[in-house]
This record gives sequence, structure tokens and C-alpha cells, in this order.
Amino acid sequence: MNFKEAEDAFKKIKAKFKDGEISFEEFKARVKELMVRDKEGNIWMIGVKTGKWYVKTPEGWKPKAPPKEETLPLQNIFQEEEEEEAPASSSELEGVEREYVLRGFSPLSVALFFGGFGILLGVVIGAFAEALVPQLLASAGLNFPGMGTLWKAFIYSLMTGVVSFFAFFLLGFILTLVINLVLEVFGGIKLYLS
Repeated sequence: MNFKEAEDAFKKIKAKFKDGEISFEEFKARVKELMVRDKEGNIWMIGVKTGKWYVKTPEGWKPKAPPKEETLPLQNIFQEEEEEEAPASSSELEGVEREYVLRGFSPLSVALFFGGFGILLGVVIGAFAEALVPQLLASAGLNFPGMGTLWKAFIYSLMTGVVSFFAFFLLGFILTLVINLVLEVFGGIKLYLS
């Protein structure tokens, strides 16, 4: 394979990746197969995102324009390169789309998040409970006669915050279990991030 053939093959592989026909890992693996060896024995490879040529040096992969001469066949180059990664610096991979599969959520983390939201909601509702539902508080025996309005608001906020935490914690936990079950049945959700 010469430089021109490798560049043409790269364009086809990149088009398949952009169209979603292959994953990012498969894209990288196919690009790695497009290595070229010049007459001096230098190994060349096309960068995953840039499409520019890189030459292998003792210090690593360096960007460089390929020579205009013919190339030699690759002999066992993949065995030599197996342990080394292709040129894929963070700046080169910017803007490259990656595929992730969401297979589930941590029930405890989601439940704690929901519980934290429940505390906030409960505190706000509790602070205004006496103004919003005075008859309900009186019928529940939570009227606290002789106590100041601020203290009542504090007590109501504390009570509703605790109750809301447990209610939302339980809701978040159950909801996460249901979502994880659905994701397990359908194999997860594919996300494409760039």
C-alpha cells in the first residue's frame, strides 16, 4: 500500500464512522491498519482525526509530510506496533465523535440526589406551612400555641424536610431500579459525544 492508497482508504473509513456504520474503536483499529513503510524503513500512519501523516521516531509519532517516493511492503509491522498506540493526542481527538452505551445508574446515587431535592422542597414548604395549611396543622395537633412564628416555621421546615427526604429518596431509588431494568432489557442507550 502506498501513501495515496492509504489516504483514499482513510477517507472511506472516516465516512463510515461519521455515518455511524462503525464505532470509534473500530475506526481507530482500521486506521491503524493503514500504516505505510517508506524505502528508508520509516513507518508512517495517518492521524485519526486530522488525516495528516505521522512518522514513527524513537521519541514517538511526529507529524510530517510523507515522501513522494514509492513505498515498500509492510512485513509484520502490526506485530511490531501492537504495544504502541497510534498517534492520538488529545488535541488530535478533539471533535471526534465517541460512542458510549448507558447501561444503568447507581440507585444509591440517584436516590441521594432525589433525597437532597426533597430536603430543599420540604424546607421551603415547611417554612410557609402555617400560612398555606393552618387547618391541616391544627387538625394534626401541630399548632404549637404560644410559640413564635419563626420557631414554628423552623420546626415545620425541619419536619417536612426530613419527611420529604425519605419520600424522594424512596421515589428516586424505585425509579432508578425501573430505569435500570428497562436499560438491561433493551441493552442500554447509545450516546454519541464529540
